[in-house]
Amino acid sequence: MRTPGSIRSTVKRGRLHGMTLLASALLVPLAVFLMTACGADPTATPVPTATPVPPTATPVPEQPAQPEPAAPTATPTVDAMAEFQAEWDALVAAAQEEGELVVILGGSASRAFRPVVEEFGRRFDINAIPAAGRDGEHVDRILAERAGGRYLVDATHLGPTTSRTRAIPAGLFDDIHQHLFHPEVINLDNWFKGRLWFADETEKYLLTHSAGISSVVTGYYNTDLVSQEDVDAIQSVYDYLDPKWKGQIVSVPLDTAGAGGTWYGLYVHPEVGTDWIERFVREMDVEYTDEARVIADGVATGKWAWGIAIGAAGRDIRGLAAEGLPVAELSKLLSEAPTLSGSGSSNNTAIFTQPAHPNAAKLYINWFLSKEGQTVMHEMSDISPAPTLRVDGVPWGKTLEEERRVEGQDYYFLSADPEYLKLHEEAIAFSRGVYAEATGQN
Repeated sequence: MRTPGSIRSTVKRGRLHGMTLLASALLVPLAVFLMTACGADPTATPVPTATPVPPTATPVPEQPAQPEPAAPTATPTVDAMAEFQAEWDALVAAAQEEGELVVILGGSASRAFRPVVEEFGRRFDINAIPAAGRDGEHVDRILAERAGGRYLVDATHLGPTTSRTRAIPAGLFDDIHQHLFHPEVINLDNWFKGRLWFADETEKYLLTHSAGISSVVTGYYNTDLVSQEDVDAIQSVYDYLDPKWKGQIVSVPLDTAGAGGTWYGLYVHPEVGTDWIERFVREMDVEYTDEARVIADGVATGKWAWGIAIGAAGRDIRGLAAEGLPVAELSKLLSEAPTLSGSGSSNNTAIFTQPAHPNAAKLYINWFLSKEGQTVMHEMSDISPAPTLRVDGVPWGKTLEEERRVEGQDYYFLSADPEYLKLHEEAIAFSRGVYAEATGQN
């Protein structure tokens, strides 16, 4: 079993390197295009507009004895724009010929992305079907279909734990790199830290497109049971372990597939680790349920004072707060360094192997990850989406202000930094072991 000190030393050695990797060798010209607005004819093909901006050369002192350095090549070139446009037009036509797209929405994505998928269908005149449900149930069904020789799905927004433990080992996801060709997507300058981020250690399958700022633990509370003085006293994640809250906390079970991201994050955070998890499970008489609505309603009615490590149920509590119920989120950053969290299904996307509609799937992935697609995600999601990892001026839309990245601030990106992801299986095994022992499930 790893100790908090060994976890911290393991992770600290890697955190700076993992978060600054650049994939500069494959940069391609940027092409910015504007697709048709929501109210326009959905059959119209989006046409990008070339906006080449020659780079400004750095003045070089005159040196008569040496040849002048070659001027940098302006990008994007007209030929590159024309090549992309031809490929895009052909893909749109092929996708419209297929006529359909099936996108699997798991967990929080089921409540977030239905209108986004439907908007894609309107813009490209394709019957886009958002299939909502739980991550594990989706995987069960798809495996059963494929066992019978049926390949019925195309793309997905699925959570990282189920993806890493079941979907990827079963060969359900294709290497997404081979499907990405939109200049706005493959130009790494458009992405946070100049790279694409992934929720799988191989950095091939589950692409993380968005992440919100948070403390490593976020608490949701009943305002009738938790006073402002109590809230002000929470300065560290360890303050949640105050004995006064014993028996008044609800959480997602540590062995629930969709809860893996929460406990993994606690385990690998250099300033938290195993001690916090063990104390939370063994000392606090926590009640556990994986029903998001039960958690939200229970906190709102005073059954529990706190919801801690509750995953997607946090968004339900935010909705109840907007309706005037006595619930709130403790959203302030605590003494432990802040994190970027992209662990939910609504933060990640993948494309299935042998998609039912390969052209529509490729079109969807490239559109969704483009500036336009991420703008639609920010503006049309049913619930507040996490902020995109694009850095090229996507409007914040419905994203929560407290989740938006602050320029100049650095973060532990626990859910996508490959140095942390190496510890994923170890973290999940430890958390589930502590939970099983404490609840008598050994």
